[in-house]
Amino acid sequence: MSEHKQTRVLAYARFSSARQAKGTSLERQVRNAQKWCQERGFVLDDLTLQDTGISAWTGANKRRGKLGLLLDLIEAGKVEAGTYLLVEAFDRLTREELTDAVGLITKLLEAGLIIVTLTDGIEWTKESMNSQKMDFMMSVLLLSRGHEESLMKAKRLRETFGSAREKGSRKEFGSAPGWLWRPESTEPWQVVDKHAEAVVKVFELAAAGYGSKAICKTANAEGWPIPTRETEKKPKKWHPTMPGRLLRMRAVLGEHEYRIMTHEAKKEVNHWRGKSSGIVIPDFYPRIISDELWHRARASIATRATTSRRRDEHYFNIWSGLLRCGYCGAMVHRKNESRGNSKAQLICSNKIAGLTECKTGAASATDASLLTTISALAGAEMGLGYDKDELVKKIDVAKSKISDISSSASALAKAIVATSGELPELIVEAERLRKEKELLLNEIEEGEQKLASEPNSLFDDSYANEVLAQLYIKTELAKEARATCNVRVSRVVSAIWHFAYDLAIVEFKSGSVTAVALNPKTKNGERPLLQRVHNESLNLMDLVSKFMSVK
Repeated sequence: MSEHKQTRVLAYARFSSARQAKGTSLERQVRNAQKWCQERGFVLDDLTLQDTGISAWTGANKRRGKLGLLLDLIEAGKVEAGTYLLVEAFDRLTREELTDAVGLITKLLEAGLIIVTLTDGIEWTKESMNSQKMDFMMSVLLLSRGHEESLMKAKRLRETFGSAREKGSRKEFGSAPGWLWRPESTEPWQVVDKHAEAVVKVFELAAAGYGSKAICKTANAEGWPIPTRETEKKPKKWHPTMPGRLLRMRAVLGEHEYRIMTHEAKKEVNHWRGKSSGIVIPDFYPRIISDELWHRARASIATRATTSRRRDEHYFNIWSGLLRCGYCGAMVHRKNESRGNSKAQLICSNKIAGLTECKTGAASATDASLLTTISALAGAEMGLGYDKDELVKKIDVAKSKISDISSSASALAKAIVATSGELPELIVEAERLRKEKELLLNEIEEGEQKLASEPNSLFDDSYANEVLAQLYIKTELAKEARATCNVRVSRVVSAIWHFAYDLAIVEFKSGSVTAVALNPKTKNGERPLLQRVHNESLNLMDLVSKFMSVK
């Protein structure tokens, strides 16, 4: 019995499909391994070797699963000879092509492992593999049969889905975003209202300037339902990556893109979602997000991506990523929020680090003056930066071209199927059309984002007053207003150079520059730089450059 306790026993269990996850496959495999150990007085090792939802046909369990871990441990000499490896059958280890499958089993046996196939109770060793050649050959033949069955199943699925793609059929594609459901595969998709509402909130907050983490925090705090299909593995809380994924899904617009999900396609693009087929079907699903909201959210994300910023918890710093110290050029941070927002200080980051003695200013002496001026000048200073009518016309032309390309691509797809893919020039032309369509879609996306970001639509006469009324209030509504303000200002302003209690120099993205008078520190306080600008007609950016060169 003591010898048994010293013998190491490992169990490897695997299943490959989500349907098996709902059943008892894993439980059965583990239970049988435990039963085998109990009957022989062994203790099952604590090392968990379970590959759930991972294919043995493609060898994924060997490359990135727990079977791969076992092979690494063997290679490192951390699994001694004489160790038992319990498996339900050889096909739990591998369903690869025959040479690969036999090579894997042989490698394990030559490492000194004793493989036990629990379905028949046979203990395989390097010696018994040679002495029981007929039994081993039968097991090998079963492996070969399993591989061929998997191959035929994959081929049938490819043919079924290929035909569905060609017809634009919805029937064969039972999977859909988590905010949709249907009782039968032949019935239309229906919207799960509570899930769709959560998705809409994600887009609305993104358009207001919230990042994925802030959206996630809000969702969890307010208890939003998670817009995923009901499964046993459904997460109970929002994860920070969820909003980002939702914001990239064009299914919210009702679109569906057919993807090629073969092992080869996934390997080619190195992504579990497979390779794009280039076939996009509009109105495939019920739409839950308007084009206007989609583009506002995308424009906001694009603005955030090009602006480096540090955010305080309540988004009080509406100048985040824009405000620079006029004396040294370093970023200016907002401090002392806990003492009351009216007491907040705008401090040069170099001063915080002890590198300079740049002046510190009060946020209350800066915020109102800056926001009022920018709100008044943004539309006039920036204009559109493009001819609006020409841009609309360009978008319409691109959409028309896409319609023509889709018709040509459909005809090509039929020709490729009819010739069994034996004319490579057809495939080359299909790929060219796919790439051309992708470029046109990007062109439309960029154009519509420009229209959504039109400066005159971002600011009006009352906008500054609306934001100022919310500037120092700790409510979710005020927080959203400040986040939106930061995004809007970031779309029209490149940088703001801050000279505490004197002036700020606003550099617009059009290249124009303006000076803004800030409130002085005392009631009768002087603003020497502002006075010099007026008296000497100084070039504002030259003034900034002068201070930079001095430092």
